[in-house]
Amino acid sequence: NQIYSQSAVAQTMNGLVREIVQTAVANLPAEQGIRVLELGAGTGGTTSGLLPILPADRSDYLFTDIGATFLNQAQNRFAEHSFMRYQVLDIEQAPVEQGVATHQTDIVIAANVLHATRDLTETLTNVRQLLQPGGQLILVEATTRQNWIDLTFGLTDGWWRFADQRTDHPLLNATQWQQLLTANGFEDVQIVEQGGQ
Repeated sequence: NQIYSQSAVAQTMNGLVREIVQTAVANLPAEQGIRVLELGAGTGGTTSGLLPILPADRSDYLFTDIGATFLNQAQNRFAEHSFMRYQVLDIEQAPVEQGVATHQTDIVIAANVLHATRDLTETLTNVRQLLQPGGQLILVEATTRQNWIDLTFGLTDGWWRFADQRTDHPLLNATQWQQLLTANGFEDVQIVEQGGQ
């Protein structure tokens, strides 16, 4: 949990996600609700910074992960937020087949999760099915290969299971992400790299 919420990188990236969501909420008419879906929400490191900025009376936050263990922990951790819902969701499979409504979400948040899927093109097709027209994908991914990342995550199930255009490493650089997102129908792709580079 500390890697996803306490490290300097996580704090910076979670702060950027929070700013983007805060701007989206501020730009909505006061009476309009906001629907947020977080993919692979895991320990809730990103979630915890977002919940205080969402208006409780008009927010719907769907916390998803591939396994029920994280969902159970999140239900206890975020019990005071009545606008939270929890559901198992494997973004490698069609959302509608898992009981998740398509084209209904204003903001999809995917923090350090999409690289762990086998085929990024299929995954992005499924992500697009979640978003309503004009909806936003907020994607947080490491884009630079670093030994400590490989040592930390290299033994996890998802790290090396890619079977798509990636040939020797699960991480894409910023340019590759931009090209992939654009090729898969995402418009107005903006890249913000750590440190503003």
